[in-house]
Amino acid sequence: MVIPLGMILKAMDKAREQLKAGVQLLSGIVQKPAI
Repeated sequence: MVIPLGMILKAMDKAREQLKAGVQLLSGIVQKPAI
């Protein structure tokens, strides 16, 4: 089975966004920034 490169890139983008959101959530809990 061949997976199109576009699908892989889209999945990677989604994963990166989820990771970023998770990091922001964690740092928000730890630091409680006044933003």
